[in-house]
Amino acid sequence: VSGRTEDGILDMLSNSYDRPNADCNETKPSTETPKKKRKDRPDKFIVEVCMVTTIEFTCSFNTTSDLIEYLAIFLNAAALPFHDMTRPKIRLQLNEVVTNVTDQVINKTEDGVDIHKALYSMKALSEKGAFNRCDVAFLLSSEDMYRVINQTIPPIIEKRTMGVAYLAGVCKEYKVSVVEDKPHTYEGVLTCAHELAHLTLPRSCVEVSAAPLYTTAAYPGQNMTRREFCQLMHKGNFTAKPFQKHSKRHKNCQIKCCWKEDDLVWCQEHNMPEGLKCAPGKTCRRGVCARHSWE
Repeated sequence: VSGRTEDGILDMLSNSYDRPNADCNETKPSTETPKKKRKDRPDKFIVEVCMVTTIEFTCSFNTTSDLIEYLAIFLNAAALPFHDMTRPKIRLQLNEVVTNVTDQVINKTEDGVDIHKALYSMKALSEKGAFNRCDVAFLLSSEDMYRVINQTIPPIIEKRTMGVAYLAGVCKEYKVSVVEDKPHTYEGVLTCAHELAHLTLPRSCVEVSAAPLYTTAAYPGQNMTRREFCQLMHKGNFTAKPFQKHSKRHKNCQIKCCWKEDDLVWCQEHNMPEGLKCAPGKTCRRGVCARHSWE
């Protein structure tokens, strides 16, 4: 098992979905596509991904369509760290979204969610065949995650754990991972990419078994301003905005968000999401502010 802490680093949807009811139980909780064979392309590895979201995460979106679009854009950004790879080229494909297994994968306590227990629960679902249509399965949770570092009474925990995965688990029952993410912010993108690297990609599952559930060419920061990003990162603080409209930080793809609270000004620095404007005519891509092509 390997993890990452905070310091470590609608063309295919023909139906419109209403907002889930009060407890966010969907009538079609698992959205998938029929199996489809493709010709062998050994120079490219299409990693078929199942995304599992908790009720709290799911309820942050107005419709299932909005959730699926977010997850597809999320995977586009998570794939960027692998774009320099060749033989094979690595691409991520969203195959299935599961929203109705919260009770089976997480158990909230006053400290949050034990990330290792969540991982073991995902593995149990994998062993039952829940993710047979995918090479890997990620649980995205907006709940605070922690890991137990000492089994004392009470146990000693670490609360800054952002993700966890098994080593070399792709296409096996160990193909699962858990990632913490704030809905709409894409905060968990780098953690997702980090955990995917731990899972590794064997030659034995190169074949693509299904068509993608949803595809998009969009990236996280392309449809938001820097101010909107700050407000997403600090929801509830309507005064949140960049510390400076134009800052040297932006050219390093860093942004300092500040907000007022109890007559005090609070600030926090963040990495800019992929595609966010960092200077006139320039955007951030893998931490570099330049004139990038997003074709």
